[in-house]
Amino acid sequence: MVGSGGGELLLKNPSNREILKEILMYEQGTRADQHAWVITPNHVHMLFTPLTPLPSLMKSWKGISARKIGLSRIWQKNYRDTLIRDASHFANAVRYIRRNPKNLQLGTFTLWESDRAKEVK
Repeated sequence: MVGSGGGELLLKNPSNREILKEILMYEQGTRADQHAWVITPNHVHMLFTPLTPLPSLMKSWKGISARKIGLSRIWQKNYRDTLIRDASHFANAVRYIRRNPKNLQLGTFTLWESDRAKEVK
């Protein structure tokens, strides 16, 4: 998200989180396989397998969400991506996503997990 320090709290609004949730899940299984994600008031963590080129996918999600939320620029220009190496790394990423909003005491958030992610303890 755009902002300095703690960032804007644009996604504290449940309506904005719902818009982003719908966008992320709209192409589930066609352009991306979602595994887990969390939408916090000021940032998003996602674990997914892209089924189309990642830059195109991110540009699409960012553009559609900015238009639907009604602001021209809400996202940072870049994003951080990490290749998941193995099942252990996958499990660690799922646990990180689950714990992130609680560890940072960010209050309200939306967490989504696939069946595979739910199996991670």
